[in-house]
Amino acid sequence: MDKYESVLRDMKQILETISEVNKVSFGYPKPITEEDTFTSIYIAPTGDTFELVKPGYNASTYDNVLYIKLLININCAEDDLYWVTIRRKVIDAVLEDSPIWSSIIDRNIVSAAYDDYINYPLRELDILFEFKLREDCVI
Repeated sequence: MDKYESVLRDMKQILETISEVNKVSFGYPKPITEEDTFTSIYIAPTGDTFELVKPGYNASTYDNVLYIKLLININCAEDDLYWVTIRRKVIDAVLEDSPIWSSIIDRNIVSAAYDDYINYPLRELDILFEFKLREDCVI
């Protein structure tokens, strides 16, 4: 398994450890109005950038910066600010030291975005993370 796939699989496992999360999927995200499982998280790789780290002609000469967006569907019917709890738990779970460190050299939170309360008490959150991968160790 290459490091890109490893990061995606590790991310899913990490998110599944959050007790409030009932579904983690790589599948197509359900619109909040069609969601039947709360709290649900959809993992969506959104793009990559590449940084040359040593002269060469293959992928191992670059760091791969992978951007992963988490699309989160939450039901706030019992607590108006439940989305704040979920936001913090997701961010903490991803940024804590975890097995994902065996595949990456750095990770950061890039942004968090929220819906406009259109379907309240249902809320949608998007959290974007950045992971830097290096195929080979460079000295």
